[in-house]
Amino acid sequence: MENRNSYQILYRSLFLWLAVGFSSCGKNDLERFTGKEGLKLRKEAPCILDDITLREIQCDRIKYTISVPEKCPESGCGVIFDVHGRTMNAKVQNNNTGLRELANPAGYIVVQPSAPNKDWKKSYYPFLTKFIQGFLAGWSVDLNKIHITGFSQGAVISWHMACELGDVFASIAPISYAGGTCYGTGTEPQISILYHHGEQDLFSRFPDALDTSNRVIESLALVEQKRYKSPDNSYERIWYQNTFGTKFQTIFHKFTNSLIFGKGHCFPNPPVRNNYGCRQSPDYIWGEEVLKFFQQTSKDKQSS
Repeated sequence: MENRNSYQILYRSLFLWLAVGFSSCGKNDLERFTGKEGLKLRKEAPCILDDITLREIQCDRIKYTISVPEKCPESGCGVIFDVHGRTMNAKVQNNNTGLRELANPAGYIVVQPSAPNKDWKKSYYPFLTKFIQGFLAGWSVDLNKIHITGFSQGAVISWHMACELGDVFASIAPISYAGGTCYGTGTEPQISILYHHGEQDLFSRFPDALDTSNRVIESLALVEQKRYKSPDNSYERIWYQNTFGTKFQTIFHKFTNSLIFGKGHCFPNPPVRNNYGCRQSPDYIWGEEVLKFFQQTSKDKQSS
């Protein structure tokens, strides 16, 4: 009983230390998470912080909603960063991905940032990078299972983080944005990608999506494995892989949203119906596709 009480005190103290460190973000605060003390803490810190399973912390004007599973595997939880698009926030993003409800039981911490004024300016990218590095150093997590997904502006960030932190992420899942600026430059990382894009997308044009896809395929020397076209011709999946075990899957669709603008700029089958969801109901759910892909593309599952 004394040991249990001692661990509860440790858990609460650790959470307070993490929350204070991240919320203040003063000078050297993040160094504590990325330096030797942070790495030591990551190895010793428990994955679960008492019974606190959902909390919000703020750093550099960005608010982070963090959902923690009730139980983690022996190796520690994986982490999924789930990033919203413009005019959205963490709550709206989760209404469309449902990743808290899907990924927590599967052993993943879900981190959903909210941009100031619901708009991801490029000046916020370094703050996101700093936070991700600090978060992973400060928590006891499975570093083989770190992933990021995002919609629209969040997809821009997903592509950016693949290039910026290529040694951190096992895979990414951008939806509704053509990007991947480092692909074709010789600096592209061996990161698996699930890429979802609408043929009628008016905010991120489909020809740009095809160009992005072709650059990824060529630069990573990917070979097509199989393809599937839905019976109603509303979407097509293509699977690729290279000799390193890096996977690339595209889902290109003809769905549209309920807004006047954007058209194909939408989530298929969101758990909460809203204006960001596609009007049609295909035979797959985006959040489930993301989780399944991330589970299949952890670093320890890739061939050498």
